[in-house]
Amino acid sequence: MLLVTAGVVLVLDQVTKHAATAYLGPGGQEERLNIVGSWVRLAYVTNSGAAFGVLQDRTLLFSIIAFLAIPVLLVFYNYLPGDSFIPRFCVGLLLGGTLGNLIDRIRFGYVVDFIDMGYGHLRWPTYNVADSAFVIGVFILAFYLTFLSTGRAKQSATSE
Repeated sequence: MLLVTAGVVLVLDQVTKHAATAYLGPGGQEERLNIVGSWVRLAYVTNSGAAFGVLQDRTLLFSIIAFLAIPVLLVFYNYLPGDSFIPRFCVGLLLGGTLGNLIDRIRFGYVVDFIDMGYGHLRWPTYNVADSAFVIGVFILAFYLTFLSTGRAKQSATSE
């Protein structure tokens, strides 16, 4: 589960970043490509900070954090019960997102972002597949640990 989920995220992330760089990046054919009007569009941006452009020019710091996060995620995964699909899937999303952006940081010194959403001048910071996977993994895992796992623990205690 871990390797499949992380692998899918990693491949999607790297393929889409390569396409964005070739088509939208320096020397590309387009500057921006509207997908759903101007609400959702593709635009090539480089990011030397964290997800969504936070804390720019900290590539080394975020590379170190990613290198430290990878073994933590692997250990956490090994402690999950075998029947816990949702948290195992979420750790796969987190690992794939971490690896996708780490590869960019090592190769280029920055992360390629290209998904641009918003209306007019009210725009969400540009992001990529790895950022999306990481954020989705965190939110689902937090929801699961907060609401669903406590329900399973109570149900298990009641049945004993």
